[in-house]
Amino acid sequence: MESNSYLKYPLKKYAYVVEGKTDEDKLKKLGCQYIITTNGKYIRKEIINFLKEVKAKRDLILVLDPDGPGKQIEDILNSKLGLSCSISINKKDAISIKKSKVGIAETNSDVLKDIMKAFILHDINTDEMPSLDEDDLIDYLYKGSKTAINKKKIIETYKIPYKTFKNIYECLLMLDVSKKELEDLLDE
Repeated sequence: MESNSYLKYPLKKYAYVVEGKTDEDKLKKLGCQYIITTNGKYIRKEIINFLKEVKAKRDLILVLDPDGPGKQIEDILNSKLGLSCSISINKKDAISIKKSKVGIAETNSDVLKDIMKAFILHDINTDEMPSLDEDDLIDYLYKGSKTAINKKKIIETYKIPYKTFKNIYECLLMLDVSKKELEDLLDE
């Protein structure tokens, strides 16, 4: 683990940046709640813009594969977003002999949990309450005549790079958007 000197939101859970869906699944099993995938080293502009929004609200922790593409992603994100905290994993701990692959998804869960222990404990011990209930979002996205307009407005305003209800909801939580903020945005 590199220096925590970049961390500035001690009362909020971290947002973790990983490369792919299997990495996301691995971190969720460890108890990490807020996870954003880059989907490889060719990071969409929408993902970068959303990460900028998240970084303004909570600390980003980079949990990237200990290989060339992982290093490239870290360099891209640090150049576009400013320095973020990175989890360093020894390459030998991230190799799957069976699959001949290197990555977070191939890392033994106990090893990864030990490396990320301080971050996981922080998230567990942080009393951050969700800023929004699913029902609040359902009211705006699935009831009434302006649902498509509301969805578009939410996605554009908060720079959300996803379209599904579940992903929009998770993004709004990452950004700490309240019901009042949504009301103000959508009642204009």
